[in-house]
Amino acid sequence: TILMVKWGILGTGKIAQDFATALQYTKDATIVAAASRTQESATSFAQKFQIPKSYGSYEELARDPDVEIIYVSTLHPFHHANTLMCLNQGKSVLCEKPLTMNSREAEEVTKLAKEKNVLFVEGMWTRHFPLYVQLKTMIDRGELGDITLVMADFGFQHQDIPRLVKKELGGGALLDIGIYPISLASFILGTPTKITAQGYLGPTEVDEAVSIVFGYDDPKKAASLNISLLANTTNEAQIIGTRGRVKIHAPFWCSTKMTLITPEKTEDLVFSLPGHLPEHHFNFQNSIGLSYEAAHVQQLFTQGKKESDVILLQESLAIMKTLDTIRDQIGLRYPQDDRS
Repeated sequence: TILMVKWGILGTGKIAQDFATALQYTKDATIVAAASRTQESATSFAQKFQIPKSYGSYEELARDPDVEIIYVSTLHPFHHANTLMCLNQGKSVLCEKPLTMNSREAEEVTKLAKEKNVLFVEGMWTRHFPLYVQLKTMIDRGELGDITLVMADFGFQHQDIPRLVKKELGGGALLDIGIYPISLASFILGTPTKITAQGYLGPTEVDEAVSIVFGYDDPKKAASLNISLLANTTNEAQIIGTRGRVKIHAPFWCSTKMTLITPEKTEDLVFSLPGHLPEHHFNFQNSIGLSYEAAHVQQLFTQGKKESDVILLQESLAIMKTLDTIRDQIGLRYPQDDRS
């Protein structure tokens, strides 16, 4: 018999709703409990997704013996405490990106995960999309030659969303959306050795626009990344190599279409998302694709793995260090940086 993997959902916001819906399209997945900061929110979330148990505190979820993997969906300032609590109870954790607010917090959670010997994964869902699996294969096979440049931008006018501009909620473009182009560059080119950033801090002292250039040990390679809450950008990415280039169509972080351009040909590669029932509503674009990530995490869990081979904890840590460096350069500080 196939054993169902038993999920607990920590936090009941928009992304948690999308993840819970995506789990309905994930083979062998079942949600056994959900928790919110209020019993009322937990109950209505549980009713909506036919979840048997609902808790008005995160602690109760962490302690529930039926729960195997906890999806931490809270805002990033709370990832550190929420994840530590789940790991301390011996739970496996899939934590929404960014892992934490800074690399010190990230080091604490990864260290505890290793001590507790449980599975711990950063929710960089992009990498599990079929398009990105295929792109990696193409690059590894040398179809694009040597990769010399990664370009990506992520921008939309959203200064009106409180969590995006309130410092105490971890607001700003960098941690919320900047992590996507930065993680993409890391995926393709590895960890940068040179980081140059300039940014604009808005009235609430969080970044509303950042432009970033990465350099690498190999001076022929670079990444050029732009993020913004001030304007709508192309939201595309380009992977440029000596034999060809790939354009990843918008939205690049959950894309279903890329165009391969070589001297010989131009070819569109289209990847269809899993179908879903029309009554299943998603808050964010292509969120059904969260099921790719969920399936990957379940596979790791059933195989007894402690981290993902697609995004190693070492890489998640390196990305947090890169974010720290960028923040230093643009003068972006959070209360979490003052706690030692």
